Amino acid sequence: MIESMSHGVRVGCRRVVAFGVLAAVGGCGSSAASKSSNEPKQLSTTSNSSVDGAKNSKPKDLCAVITATDAAGLFGESAEPTPSSGAEKLVSGLCLYQHAGDDLTVRNLLQIRSYPGAQFYGERLFPKRTAIAGLGSKAFEDVNTTSHKVVIQFVKGGSTGVVDYSTGAGVDVWSRASAVRSLAKKLAASM
Repeated sequence: MIESMSHGVRVGCRRVVAFGVLAAVGGCGSSAASKSSNEPKQLSTTSNSSVDGAKNSKPKDLCAVITATDAAGLFGESAEPTPSSGAEKLVSGLCLYQHAGDDLTVRNLLQIRSYPGAQFYGERLFPKRTAIAGLGSKAFEDVNTTSHKVVIQFVKGGSTGVVDYSTGAGVDVWSRASAVRSLAKKLAASM
């Protein structure tokens, strides 16, 4: 009986040791997995670098490219720069305009962004987009009367440019699409 108990204890110990080894290996495996899952995040934050590799501390001010006067021409009323409501970690350039005091039927908002890579080009997110020419290697426009938006995205020189105009239900977005295209051309010329 002692001999069979001793055999059972040895088998049990082997199982515990084997389980411990598997847990240790599994733990090492998950460390490596979590390190590799962090690598893309590290790459994406370093993608906000200038050509010489120095990290940008702040996005380029695109309000110097598309001015408040340009935005006012689109809005049909005055426009003022407005800060972003959240962190814009991946953008390389940024400018936002609104008209203070707009009622819910108007709500003019113009968002201009540039990104440091073609991977930010999001045509797949806009199934009703229309390809347009003259902005870069690829470009599209999406005029959405349901959400009252005009979005133009393009890739030029390896960077992505975005002009996003949204307004209220009281505004005909089709009538403003050509003005948004003009602003996109201005952005493209600066890239």
